[in-house]
Amino acid sequence: MKNYSIWKDNIELPEFNKLNKDIEVDVLIIGGGMTGINTLYQLSNTNLEVVLVEQNKIGMGVTANTTGKITYLQDSIYEKIINNFDEVTAIKYLESQKTAIDLIVKIIKEENIDCDLIKVPSYVYSNTLEEDEKLEELKEFLIDNNIKVIEGKSNLVEYKNMIGVEDTYLFHPLKYLKGLLKVLDKNIIYEETSIVKMDKYDKGYICYTNNDKTIKANKVVIASHYPYFNLPFMFPLKGSLEKSYLSASPYKENNMDNLDILLFVVAAYIVGFKKASFFLYHIDCFCVVFYI
Repeated sequence: MKNYSIWKDNIELPEFNKLNKDIEVDVLIIGGGMTGINTLYQLSNTNLEVVLVEQNKIGMGVTANTTGKITYLQDSIYEKIINNFDEVTAIKYLESQKTAIDLIVKIIKEENIDCDLIKVPSYVYSNTLEEDEKLEELKEFLIDNNIKVIEGKSNLVEYKNMIGVEDTYLFHPLKYLKGLLKVLDKNIIYEETSIVKMDKYDKGYICYTNNDKTIKANKVVIASHYPYFNLPFMFPLKGSLEKSYLSASPYKENNMDNLDILLFVVAAYIVGFKKASFFLYHIDCFCVVFYI
């Protein structure tokens, strides 16, 4: 069994230099993953001077370990937004996610990026009465916002009810990133360059790097998974830790070979994975994503 991301197999991303001089720009992007590179791509056709810095290697952080799902069906996010804000805000978030999906598909087509993009359904399901009620609320929310909801079924997991949507996708995140990097200026991307301190001044921000260089920027986009200012013992004040795992196996209807998946699902639930979502890749591969 592999204990590393399958996306890293048989792919080589371009390498970039460390920042070795002081610079002044309009926009500094901190973080060279999916968010940072997409932001750089969107700004590349403007008149702004933009640079991006990544503390390690481009794409080798969260992006290299993602599930590869492009979906707006994101666990209980809409319930959380409604509870903490209101339904109007939840609708705006839903619309933003659908717009983002349309945008990424458009970019893939326009730039002719070969990243194994495929349209697939996404599902969520309930295991308890409480979850069943929340699932019904999610279903009503989606229908009220003109989204076609499909009924799901599976003989691989125990569930009370299951719903899904059809207009979601899967892709290879690193192949996508590689495609974007081909059309971006290599001289405005810096690897092994982290921001260790940031000071505000009258024109914007002065950012100090681990290479003892400075970047003056009018605007700063923080596109890193964790805050750049992660001081010892202070991170819990700014966020929370979460782990997720993806298990994938060949799948055929009514095939006893699926028993290994069933055993894994049961064992994972017992040891603490209390939430799960799954999707079908084509028709012959079953994937389960567990969150703790």
